[in-house]
Amino acid sequence: MKRMEIPAWSDAPPGLLRLQVVLLSGRSVEVAVDAAAKVWRLEQEVMDATGFWPVLSARGRVLNETGSLIQEGVDDGCFVQAVCMRSFRRLCASQTGHGFVAVMPDGTCLQFGRGRWRWEAIPEKVKQQPVQWVEVARFGFAVLLRDGSVVTWFTANNGEMPREHPVLDVARLVANSEAFAAVHTDGTVTTWGGRTAGGDSSAVQLLGVTQVEASERTFAALRHDGSVVAWGAPNSGGSTWAVRRCLVGVRQLKGSRSAFAALRSDGQVVTWGNRQQGGDSHAVQRQLRGVSRLFACDGAFAALLSDGSVITWGEEAWGGNSSQVSQQLQGVREIVSTAGAFAAILADGRVVTWGHPGYGGESGPVQAQLEAVRSVAATRKAFAALRSDGVVVTWGDARCGGYSQDLAEELVSVEDLWADSAAFCARRSDTSLVAWGLLEDGITNSQHSQAFIYRLTLPGQEQS
Repeated sequence: MKRMEIPAWSDAPPGLLRLQVVLLSGRSVEVAVDAAAKVWRLEQEVMDATGFWPVLSARGRVLNETGSLIQEGVDDGCFVQAVCMRSFRRLCASQTGHGFVAVMPDGTCLQFGRGRWRWEAIPEKVKQQPVQWVEVARFGFAVLLRDGSVVTWFTANNGEMPREHPVLDVARLVANSEAFAAVHTDGTVTTWGGRTAGGDSSAVQLLGVTQVEASERTFAALRHDGSVVAWGAPNSGGSTWAVRRCLVGVRQLKGSRSAFAALRSDGQVVTWGNRQQGGDSHAVQRQLRGVSRLFACDGAFAALLSDGSVITWGEEAWGGNSSQVSQQLQGVREIVSTAGAFAAILADGRVVTWGHPGYGGESGPVQAQLEAVRSVAATRKAFAALRSDGVVVTWGDARCGGYSQDLAEELVSVEDLWADSAAFCARRSDTSLVAWGLLEDGITNSQHSQAFIYRLTLPGQEQS
């Protein structure tokens, strides 16, 4: 973000407030903003001048970011105190080269790419109120605001908001590769985007909906009575006709690329859609008893049983066959997937992987490092494990973040780890960010890793 040139105190034009912002470290910066501006504009100027995103207070109270400076009692020559932000509520990476969008704990929405924060890329309405959630499809981002409305940007024509039905009173936002679905507080659903990929839901009755799950070009909705309805591409799970009588008492839905699996309250599983990609579970149906949770990659499903064991089905080479590691899959507490592989975190902190080697299914070269693992994140083709000592271990496709040896000195003291599509982002204890993977065209990198790497400073890191 280009830093604004702040005029000298004596040369500030009429109509500008001249303010001194004091940081907790004792450092101060001088900024000049329009007297009629909102507080969030002052926050932006402080960020440009200091490199971090602040929470501002003056005269003993926190300033309301949506209020005007005048309303908040900020006048010429006023001293303003800045306290830094230190975490994310949500982080998404664009699939089309527009970088990351971050939602801060206070609901502030920020976008960054090409090594800098890009406040100018955020729509005005998004700047004016807190954000609850953000989702991403191929054509852009959609954010759910605190007032229950939805805003999209970086969208192609098929991503425009439906003009005849304003998207308001939204409780949850879901996206597949080409369309969005907004679940309203009254249990109805509004969809937009690619018509054949679920953007057109006029053929189904969407009432009393409690959950919407997405496959690549299809949506499935769980109603409050435990029934399920699907729409979108018919050959990708867009029709439940063949299993409609079995879809009762459903409590969880999960989608692969072209199929769905439904977990019923009695612990049984119902599947439909593309047979090769998990839509047909007959071969393991007798083993699917006492299922506690379902997981999916593009071509397969994994069911975690109540005894900590795992059952898989779907495309064998893409995670549907776990027979080679079945003895190791005991005491599983969590499962994470790329597009073609699974990684299971065991109760003792070890990690077991299976599936396509090019998608992270083979972790042999780093297996000895996968101890005391706290969490695992996944892009489409790579995994990253965060250990309890703050070290990050990666494997899989280098272009999607699977190679991080060039960042070994950077990926320490990590507290949080995020991933989306083809990039990882780690937040360190000093609040700085390290992002790597296929982030944007034009970002150069180490010739050894062939992974696009850049380092960022998270708004919240005070630069003395």
